Amino acid sequence: MGRKNGIVTILTIFLLVVSMIFYNSFLSQNSKKLTTNTITKNQNLSTKRFSLKEAYLLALKEAMNWNKDSKLVLITSVDDDEREFSGVSGKRKKWNLIFANLSAEETLQISIDNGEVKKFPINKEKTMANVIIDFDSIKVDSTEIIEKAKKDFKLKPGIDWANGFHFSLMNNGKQTFMTVTGLNQDNKFTQIYYDSKTGTCIGSKVQLN
Repeated sequence: MGRKNGIVTILTIFLLVVSMIFYNSFLSQNSKKLTTNTITKNQNLSTKRFSLKEAYLLALKEAMNWNKDSKLVLITSVDDDEREFSGVSGKRKKWNLIFANLSAEETLQISIDNGEVKKFPINKEKTMANVIIDFDSIKVDSTEIIEKAKKDFKLKPGIDWANGFHFSLMNNGKQTFMTVTGLNQDNKFTQIYYDSKTGTCIGSKVQLN
């Protein structure tokens, strides 16, 4: 049990760091004058929300246009204007995704914002093959695990920073898992981890400060 908790703690720290990196990158895209290439904008999707798997499938089309060998590395939701109501059904307006081309040692960030899909400039960086997320490992969706989190942990939506319920998907090199982020009954920032194949809870972390 101690070993399991230790693994979950390491995963928590890593996920927090990675999520914050791409969250801050998204917020600062204008100040850094990143050149985005708008790929898809459908007015009918302007108010549509996406589950984690839906966001993946939407972004995958553009990732494959970039490179047919592109592989998923990370998915994370991003704060939006729906505040504490965002993510209550497991769907959100805004997502960030990272895809990698292992052989070329390149990564591509794709953002989904109110139905608009944006590609960012290619980054030259190496990605380890063991952190790639295989689509076959994504058997559950954010719409399912949010209900588990609310029922089993009485998880509540965040109000200020990380508003609503947030969702992430990553592979730590041994296991692919989804994360739901919100507040516990004591209003403490809480992350709950689920096996992405079975939907089984594999751990949780409460930020005490």
